[in-house]
Amino acid sequence: MTFSALAVILIYAVAVPLPGPSFVAVSRATIANGRMVGACAALGVTLAAAIYAVSALLGISVLLTAFPWVITMIQIGGGIYLITLGAALLRSHFRAADNTLEPSQHSRSNIDTARLKDALSKGFAVTIGNPKMAVFFFGLFAPVAGQAVPTEIRLMVLLGIIAVDLIYHQLLAQFMAFMAQSDGARHLTYWLDAVAGALMAIFGGGLLFSAIGIT
Repeated sequence: MTFSALAVILIYAVAVPLPGPSFVAVSRATIANGRMVGACAALGVTLAAAIYAVSALLGISVLLTAFPWVITMIQIGGGIYLITLGAALLRSHFRAADNTLEPSQHSRSNIDTARLKDALSKGFAVTIGNPKMAVFFFGLFAPVAGQAVPTEIRLMVLLGIIAVDLIYHQLLAQFMAFMAQSDGARHLTYWLDAVAGALMAIFGGGLLFSAIGIT
């Protein structure tokens, strides 16, 4: 593996832990619903990141440059979704003042397929609806996206990026599940809904403002 290829993977490994909508989505899903649900949310995040990574590697940035309205549509759709999700989390916060469900009550038998699918789809939607991911990946893959770079090197970089994302978000889910076992998990879940809801709504509003040209 060339130095440029290794540098791309290392840069992503440093950048991926930075807090953002994906971090909030995985943390909230795990603390509120347990380890398995959090792992599904984490998998959804990685699937979306993989799509952006593949798109960048295939040079779809050229297509997006030619048709900038595609990014605008992603911003609008992602913004609306994040605002809707944020509003739902804020409602959950205000309704659960004395009735927050403890994560420890979510045993394996209580976790149905629908809840796992919902976590997977939310993790995916939060990440795929963030157009900043597209810009980040297109810039990140620039050193290895040229035709002069062997296909096997580009493939190794792609697999390395996906592996880093998968490992980090799954470890995040495991860590949050461990934290949820503490005595303060009930209180933490209550306030995490408020913080996550506010962050999602703010980020979604920023995407909408950006899409319609408001700065």
